[in-house]
Amino acid sequence: MTVISEDGTKALSMAFKPTSHVEDEGSLLWVGNNIGEIIELKVAAQGVEIKKRNAHTRRDVIQIHRYLNQMWTIDESGLLYVWPPDSTGSPNLANLPSNPFRLPKGHTFSMIVGSELWHAAGKDIRIFVPTVDVSVQFQVLQRPLRQENAGEVTSGAVISSQPDRVYFGHTDGKVSIYSREYEFIKLVHISVYKITSLVGVDGLLWAGFSTGMVYVYDTSQTPWVVKKDWHAHQDPIVRLLVDRSSFWTLNRSQVISLGQDNMFKVWDGLLEKDWIGKCPE
Repeated sequence: MTVISEDGTKALSMAFKPTSHVEDEGSLLWVGNNIGEIIELKVAAQGVEIKKRNAHTRRDVIQIHRYLNQMWTIDESGLLYVWPPDSTGSPNLANLPSNPFRLPKGHTFSMIVGSELWHAAGKDIRIFVPTVDVSVQFQVLQRPLRQENAGEVTSGAVISSQPDRVYFGHTDGKVSIYSREYEFIKLVHISVYKITSLVGVDGLLWAGFSTGMVYVYDTSQTPWVVKKDWHAHQDPIVRLLVDRSSFWTLNRSQVISLGQDNMFKVWDGLLEKDWIGKCPE
């Protein structure tokens, strides 16, 4: 798809919009750009469905998160808007979002954990609950979570088999672990290279590095066990993503890696070729 845009505009963030019917999932995409616009694209028609000018007034829209049937958009100044569903059960750019929430500047990573936004700016991790319900307190903790002995936060993940733990990757190759009750558990040094992406897959932690390498760790053992590692990209890995729908749509588990070499590759999330088993007698 090629979308003609004004000179000087750049797409900075995107996320698929929730739809009221499951068969329509993946059909509408929200894209945020560097002049504060949010554009809704219709994938099948390869065109613009609606454009919201000044959604974030002349500011870079650096992150878009999907939460249930809502969209959360964040700009470089730290403003966060919640776009609730309309009468159709889906967010509508033609409507107004919530009053803006204020986040710290310097966003380096954020992710949704349960109903909370875990937001990192440099080394500081803060937890927020964005909602249109004004009775709910927005900021959960008065002070940020911070590890002085680790670099800036670059990435994070939750492993389904350990739902009470939240993992964060750092620029100096360390992984910090917190409980869902916001208590620090431990700091693990896994590399001298920058961790660029983390994702939980089938009970294991996948880590992408600035070297283009991917490592898969079993974090249930001490020390962590490397289940597999390989050179996935020639350039740094930008992002690892789990294709959550591949189990029922393709009958397999897929993990996608995106590299700065402008390549994206699909990997077996279950690492089936690496299984060790006995041959039937």
